[in-house]
Amino acid sequence: MCRRVVLMTVRNNGWFRQHLREILTVLRSAALYANPRKFTWAQEAITLLGQRIPKSTITLDPAKTRAIHDLVAPRNPRELQRFLEAPWVDISMDFVTGLLVCGGFDAVCVVVWRLNKRARYLPTRKTADAVEVARLLFSSIIVIHGAPRSIVSDRDPKFLSKLWQTMMATLRVKLQMTVSHRAQADGQSERQIWTLEDALRCTASRYSDEWHKWLPSTEYAYASFVNMSTGVTPMEIDTGRRPLPRLWVASDSCLFLEDHQAVIDYAKEQLAKAQERQKKSYDHHREIVNFNISDFVYIRAKLLNKNFGTPAYDVSKDPTKNKLLPHWVGPFPIAQRIGANAYKLVLSARSPIT
Repeated sequence: MCRRVVLMTVRNNGWFRQHLREILTVLRSAALYANPRKFTWAQEAITLLGQRIPKSTITLDPAKTRAIHDLVAPRNPRELQRFLEAPWVDISMDFVTGLLVCGGFDAVCVVVWRLNKRARYLPTRKTADAVEVARLLFSSIIVIHGAPRSIVSDRDPKFLSKLWQTMMATLRVKLQMTVSHRAQADGQSERQIWTLEDALRCTASRYSDEWHKWLPSTEYAYASFVNMSTGVTPMEIDTGRRPLPRLWVASDSCLFLEDHQAVIDYAKEQLAKAQERQKKSYDHHREIVNFNISDFVYIRAKLLNKNFGTPAYDVSKDPTKNKLLPHWVGPFPIAQRIGANAYKLVLSARSPIT
């Protein structure tokens, strides 16, 4: 059994008493309490594994505290980023469609892990429903790597179905769905789709049109390629070894876990730097704008064509199809603020709504 011990050392007893008082006040306000059998306070020494350890010998590892010291406090919601934990925890899913029918497949389900950037290319059908996608995810991903903590996807009807949401709730998987016209929210899957399409286009045109036979080779090739964000290959983060490893001997067995953990730590460091570079590039020409009630705003004309994809859809009122139409309409006054990024507008009777 593994026992986790958390130590907090202070030099100022007055500050410690005030801090402890605030902690107990918060616990009491939430109808919680600190179990005295699991917590000890104001100790000059602790007993751990039969050894008495005085406070003078307790030191901090600078490598463990560097992230806290270097952490910049977020100034707005855009600067809040998720913390990376371990491989196979946070994934994203999307589909590649429009492929030729080969072997009964005409689409590919792309699954990408956020930390190690390793991708799985699973052949499927465009008409696959939520049941088939759930079986594909369970048989190819969950039974091998376990259930992920979160899944990022678009608002495909498969992911909006009651069956899919019930299954993910049973597995305690958090569903994070992107919104329309916000493809960069799932940029990891989108980038994988571009890579897969380019690879399939090259292999199928040179060898044959049976693209489904080249998915394993393409997946292995990508796992063997050094990722620009992590600085290492996805396979090395996942398995702890390079795609073409050297001969391992018995004396190396103790170093395997250390090397694997070192690779993961290095990948986390490189991903943090990559996130900062990508954030600076994305935020260079963008700023957070908060609107107030009675402010006037413009709306993308395409969003007003609500019957898109239905028989009542009027292509003449779609600015992406009719170049003579304006891309923005308005201005319209704001009547109510619904959420952090959602507002209710007052549209005039002459608005181009179909």
